[in-house]
Amino acid sequence: SAQARSMTLRKSATIKAACFLNGKQISNVASASFEKVTPIPAQDVNPPSGGLQFASFEGKWDRLPDFTALSPAAMGTLANFDISMKRGKEEYAFVFDGWIRIPLEGVYTFYVSSDDGSRLFINDTLTVDNDGMHGEIEKSKDIPLAKGYHKIKVQYFERSGTDNLEVSWKGPGIPKMRIPDVVLYREN
Repeated sequence: SAQARSMTLRKSATIKAACFLNGKQISNVASASFEKVTPIPAQDVNPPSGGLQFASFEGKWDRLPDFTALSPAAMGTLANFDISMKRGKEEYAFVFDGWIRIPLEGVYTFYVSSDDGSRLFINDTLTVDNDGMHGEIEKSKDIPLAKGYHKIKVQYFERSGTDNLEVSWKGPGIPKMRIPDVVLYREN
């Protein structure tokens, strides 16, 4: 009878395993590498308010532009990553800025599904790059985060055709879902 064994890894390692019967190897060797990661520390933030700051832009791009060189067409606050405030059907962009409250230390997966291009930053580091002109595509990345507040920024642009932006996450005790309003904040 096969016996299940568990092990705890305390540092990065490559594990190799094979099946044996009566001391003779009867399977190929399977190999998996595991990397020990250190959670990115939370940041100090003054007591924040719910929601995100947004800026919308009008223009014609093939990729996400340098938003620092552009003047927003509109600015304000929204409860979530929401492009429904767009002025026209095409040739526009949004930047959402705020904080995300991470409930438990652990590895979180962030997903960005967009048509056209998008990027997600955590603590000013590009985490998910889904830029360029394309139909609806979802990209994701795992990132280890400490409990507490972390900066979050999402950039999005629409050139033509259909448009969509959805930002989701998965983490300890959290199934894959759209990031809920209750964990999104902005500085007062």
